[in-house]
Amino acid sequence: MKTIYYLFGVVFPILVSACTSIPRNSESVDEYPEIFPDNVNVTIPSNIAPLTFYYCQDAQDYITRFSCGETEIVVKGQDVSPSCNQWAKLIDGTDPISVDSYVKDGDKWYHYKQFQYFKAQEIDEYLSYRLIPPAYSNFNDLKLIIRNLTNFRERVFYDNMNLQTSENSQCVNCHTFRNYGTESMQIHVRQYLGGTIIFDKGKLRKVNLKCDSTISSGVYPAWHPTHDYIAYSTNITAQSYHTSDPNIIEVLDQASQLILYDLDRNTVSMVFNNPDYLACYPAWAPDGRRLYFTAAYLPYNAQETPDKTRYFYNHSTEIHYDLYYKDFDPATKRWGDAVKVIDAAGMNKSITLPRVSPDGRYLMFSMGNYGVFHLWHPESDLYVLDLSTGQYRNVEEINSDCAESYHNWSSNGNWVVISTRREDSGYTRLYLAHHNGDGTFDKPFALPTKNPRHSVFLMYSYNIPEFSIEDIPFTAKELSGIVKNMQSEFVPYGE
Repeated sequence: MKTIYYLFGVVFPILVSACTSIPRNSESVDEYPEIFPDNVNVTIPSNIAPLTFYYCQDAQDYITRFSCGETEIVVKGQDVSPSCNQWAKLIDGTDPISVDSYVKDGDKWYHYKQFQYFKAQEIDEYLSYRLIPPAYSNFNDLKLIIRNLTNFRERVFYDNMNLQTSENSQCVNCHTFRNYGTESMQIHVRQYLGGTIIFDKGKLRKVNLKCDSTISSGVYPAWHPTHDYIAYSTNITAQSYHTSDPNIIEVLDQASQLILYDLDRNTVSMVFNNPDYLACYPAWAPDGRRLYFTAAYLPYNAQETPDKTRYFYNHSTEIHYDLYYKDFDPATKRWGDAVKVIDAAGMNKSITLPRVSPDGRYLMFSMGNYGVFHLWHPESDLYVLDLSTGQYRNVEEINSDCAESYHNWSSNGNWVVISTRREDSGYTRLYLAHHNGDGTFDKPFALPTKNPRHSVFLMYSYNIPEFSIEDIPFTAKELSGIVKNMQSEFVPYGE
């Protein structure tokens, strides 16, 4: 005997009685319903929170039936939001979840083509991200959030509005973890009370990685997987704002290096420092014996263009980042030579954000037409490189017509999270995609939200998504206290 559960619609809740039934005299429609988000025929983790959606077409009534094995759930209303308790009964087991949509238009019911949710391996329980407003003038309103992916619970673990004043602004960014655990984590706080907050195996420190040999403090971090090192880029950046170009904001590197911070010795050493190149986005291979990064040759001539900032504004489309690596011996901290992996500049392209899969087989990166910051580049797509063959391809099954930029692998390598502007081209949203283990991916689906209209009304972008297997051991109040009360420790240069 089937077990049937009846729920409420979210926006216009209608009491559903036990006698409510699926329309018997509906007319079949040989097409899928138009829903948002478009989660039709997607592969989902076996521990993910309920997928919600709403019907885009206006109609008199809506009935949705979810079925899996002997379990059915019937939802009435335009907004379809199964509860976590009911969803748990559907997602249990390996059978797909089937979704039947009935829409009443006028006096007639229409039954749309059934679609399914296919189940795959579990995903990491937690995902952290930054919420950021789109306007640079509001950069001080930033929050770091951690979300439980098995339900809808999320909490703020840092809010820079807690400490800043009318005279002093703050910017928080680049939270990251070692090996997907939060026993070793870090965040950057810039400007007021600035410093890099590092929590490592119970020890807290606040450091300033700017010394005589570095051009700035550490920026984009990459924890070494086996030793107590963190690789960083150092960057001197500028921004330009376009009035008629779809790339509304351009972030430019005027100078950059790669450095290595030794947590045990509390020293900084140089990884890559060539004045003719810009270097960014370090990323370790899983064994910690190779560091990938991107670098661009800088054709700057000080005699021809004394104003370096003006040069970057005028020639930003000519700067192209290639993919490199340097081999590394963790015991001696000795580095090999820089080796170019992909010559993007030769194709008038530019690579950013290399990320290696946990098994070391694949490297995913973003590639656009130029520059180091592809968040606003609609042509920016994700690519995957097979490190065993050297072949790479555009991941067409993931990409859209809008910008795809920041991305990360789950700890088991079965999932990726991607930052994309596909919904409205203006705000970055997070999507999850299943990795088939061979460098191919299934159709991505939107990060589930309790209210399916959440992203429609959210006036913030998601930024820097990072998976973790455990919660962060700090509250927002505790982290604010650490930032406020700890003195920033100067880190000297030394091999």
